Amino acid sequence: ANRYLRYSISTENDNNVEVNTLSDDNILLTTTIVPGTTQVFNFRMWLDYDCDNDAFGKMFSGIIQIEEVK
Repeated sequence: ANRYLRYSISTENDNNVEVNTLSDDNILLTTTIVPGTTQVFNFRMWLDYDCDNDAFGKMFSGIIQIEEVK
């Protein structure tokens, strides 16, 4: 199903929006957030314009998960 999905993710003040294809590992972004601060992200996901008939009738669901790495 990953080949059907496109997404963009950027920080609140970033005007450079890059369109990406969902990767097999499903990791959208890796970043560091300084303790005690707030970071806002703009996230959009959509079905690719050029997808074939295999995408019809499919259900896509997901979870946005934030992990702490030490």
